Amino acid sequence: MIKVLGILVISILIAMREIPSLLKHKKKKEIWIFVLFLSFATSLLCLISLDVKLPSPLEAIRVVYKPISDALSKLLS
Repeated sequence: MIKVLGILVISILIAMREIPSLLKHKKKKEIWIFVLFLSFATSLLCLISLDVKLPSPLEAIRVVYKPISDALSKLLS
């Protein structure tokens, strides 16, 4: 639980450092994207620190490209 608190504190410090600059320059879209990515990264880091088993993105890539690979193999052989 200490790891999660550390991750949250660091994420908040990063946000406190970056967001005022974006607000000063009135970059609303960039703020939303920044918050989205920071939240996603913070969530993943918290899950990893709690030893939650996360699926590999490689499996999704394999599922998408397998039919294409098979079709090209048949076409070229």
